[in-house]
Amino acid sequence: MCLFQDRKPNSASFAAMPTDSASENVFIVDSREELDVVLHYLAIRGVEPIIQEYVGAAKHEYTISVIAGHGGQVLASIAMRRSLLGGFTQRVEIEDFLRIRAECERVVACLETFGPVNIQARLVGNRLKIFEINPRFSGTTPFRAAAGFNEVEMLIEYVLTGNRPEPPNVRRSIVGIRSLEEMLLERSEYEEFPKRVDIAAGASATD
Repeated sequence: MCLFQDRKPNSASFAAMPTDSASENVFIVDSREELDVVLHYLAIRGVEPIIQEYVGAAKHEYTISVIAGHGGQVLASIAMRRSLLGGFTQRVEIEDFLRIRAECERVVACLETFGPVNIQARLVGNRLKIFEINPRFSGTTPFRAAAGFNEVEMLIEYVLTGNRPEPPNVRRSIVGIRSLEEMLLERSEYEEFPKRVDIAAGASATD
């Protein structure tokens, strides 16, 4: 995957290898010359890149899950602001994010898809710019399930009974952290978390 970022303000492009995994084979370039080098490298490997605009800032990135029934009927949705590490979600913030969810729900309804739809997007000013749509469950599915949005269970219920699942009771104002396992913390707990880690580290050092 390669990333072309023009030197002109607010102008950028993104070229992605179809076989990428997380941030594997991602190249960020700052000029046409650098882009040509990367495209030559991909051509040697027999890979045709996909060129896409690079938008917004990482701190405004969201991962959105929309569950769709037959004909693109929206059954439920959830949005989380996320932080990445090595191309994988490291931290998520779960709030209502109603406008973001509504925009993604409209997209899914227009696509008339069925099943799980995972959308990656960034807020740029007041606009939501979608840069990836995947018709599958996301790597953040465990976070969502722990927060009360069990998309796997909802879809199984829908397929087996034909009934629209009850609206999930999703916990809000919580932060999820991925380490050796996924943890969900109330925002107040999350703000105290670094202090608790420092205290634990200090205690271990004196044992």
